[in-house]
Amino acid sequence: MQPEMQPQVQPPVQPQMQPTLKLVAATRVDLGERFVVTAALPVDLGTANAGLERALAQLADGGGSRDELTATAAGSHWSDTTRVLAALDKLDGAGLLSRTFRLSDSATLTLEPLSPQATFDPDPVLPRRPQLSRFVWIRRDGERMVIECATGHARLSLEDEGALDLFAALFAEPGADLTGLPRTALVALHNIGALSAARSRDEEELAGESAQSGAGGAEMWAFHDLLFHTRSRLGRHGGAHGATFRFVGQGRAPAALRPASGPLVALGEPDRAALDQLSLGEVMAARRSVRHYADQPIPLATLSSFLYHTARIDGVHPYPVPSPDAEPRTDLELIRRPYPSGGALHELEHYVAVRPTGKQGGELDPGLYRYLGERHCLERVAEYTPAVAGLFFDGCRCTGQPSPPPILLTLAARFERMAWKYDAIAYSCILKNVGVVFQTAYLVATALGLGICGLGSGDADRFARASGRPYLVEGSVGEMMLGLPAVEVG
Repeated sequence: MQPEMQPQVQPPVQPQMQPTLKLVAATRVDLGERFVVTAALPVDLGTANAGLERALAQLADGGGSRDELTATAAGSHWSDTTRVLAALDKLDGAGLLSRTFRLSDSATLTLEPLSPQATFDPDPVLPRRPQLSRFVWIRRDGERMVIECATGHARLSLEDEGALDLFAALFAEPGADLTGLPRTALVALHNIGALSAARSRDEEELAGESAQSGAGGAEMWAFHDLLFHTRSRLGRHGGAHGATFRFVGQGRAPAALRPASGPLVALGEPDRAALDQLSLGEVMAARRSVRHYADQPIPLATLSSFLYHTARIDGVHPYPVPSPDAEPRTDLELIRRPYPSGGALHELEHYVAVRPTGKQGGELDPGLYRYLGERHCLERVAEYTPAVAGLFFDGCRCTGQPSPPPILLTLAARFERMAWKYDAIAYSCILKNVGVVFQTAYLVATALGLGICGLGSGDADRFARASGRPYLVEGSVGEMMLGLPAVEVG
C-alpha cells in the first residue's frame, strides 16, 4: 500500500519592510500655486495642497515609506492621502524616486533610477540559480560605492560597511550562485538588470546554436562596447549629459592651439585650385581604400595641398561661455577648419609619420611631424625612432599588408578640449570627429591622385612613446595610410 502523499507546506513569505522613498539628487521642488518637481523635465503635481506640501518636504529631506508619507499628509486632512499616493506614482513614473532598503542594522542599499524608463518590481520571479550579469561593474562614486549594469535603468548605492561586506563576495568569485543573499538584495539586483540565470551545458550549446543562426541581443555585445554605448547616449544613465561646461570657473579654458616647441618645416604655398579638376560626384564615385603603395615619397607640394585642403585652420575666435556665476567671465576659443567638429572645438591634432623609402631623395627627412594648420607648416616632433617605425608596423598588421606606406597619418585628441565642455559624450564626439576627418581626407586624397586607407585601430601607447605626449593628455584615436598608389603590373 502506497503511503499517503502529504501536501508540501510552503514556508510563509516574510513580509518585506517598505523601502524609504526619497527624491533623487539634483531635483528641485517649486512650491507655488501649483507644485512642480523639476529635474531633466518638470513634473506638474497639480494645485497646491497642505498635505502634499508636507509630503514633498519630507521626500526632499530624509524621505519616508509610502505609509509614513501618507500619514504625514493625513496630518493635514485624511483626504490628502489620495493626492500623495497619486503624486508618488507620478514621480516614480518619471524616475525621480530612490528607494533605500535596510537589510540589517549595518547593511543599507539605495536603488537609484537612472532614467524615466526605470521601473520597480517589488516581488519579481527570480532565477532558480541567480548569477551576476557579465555587464555588471562596481565603482567608487564620490564617497560611496555603486553597482551598475550596462543593460539596466537603475543602480545600487552601497551606503555602509555592512552593504560593502555583503556584496564583496559577489565580485570575488566569478559565476557565484547568489541564492544565499537576502531576497531584498536579490530583488534590488534584479531591478537594476544585474541578474542572469546560470546555464547548464545544454543551455550553453543552445545559446551557441542561436548565435550561429543570427540571433542578436546582449550576447553580441562586448562589455566595454555596451557600457560606452549606454553611457554616451541618453536613456540609461542619470548623470549630466552634453554641454555642461563642467570645469568653468576652474581656471582658463583649454587653448585652441597648442604652440610648437620643435623645429619647423615649411610646406610651401599650397595649390588652392588642386581640387577643381574633378567634380564632387566624380571624386565620391572614385573614392577607394588603397592598401598598396609605390615605394617612393610623396612630393612635398602634393603633401602640402593634401594637408591644406584637409586640415588647415581658417580662424580662431572667442565664444563667451554661458556661465553667469563664473568670475571672471570665461571665453572658449573656437576653431574653423574644412571639416566640422563638435562645438567647433577641433580637438584633433594631425601627425605625419614619414618612413625611409626605397628611392631616396625625399624632401622630408624620416620621422614624426605635427601639422600646424594655423601656419601651414610641419613641426618636427621626433626622428625615425623605433617607436615611430612601430607605427608603420601597426598599420601593416592592421591591414594584413607586407609593405608599409610612405606616410602614416595619426589623429591625436587633446582630450581636455572636449571634456572641459561636454559631459558623458566627450569621447563619443571625438570618435565622430575622427570619422569626419576620414571622409574629408579620403575625398581630398582621391582628388589629388593619392592612395589612402583608414585603419580600424592603432597602438595608443606606442604613439605616446613616439610623440612624447602624455597618454591621457593627448592620445591617438585614428590612423590612415597615405602614399602614391602602386602601379599594377600585368
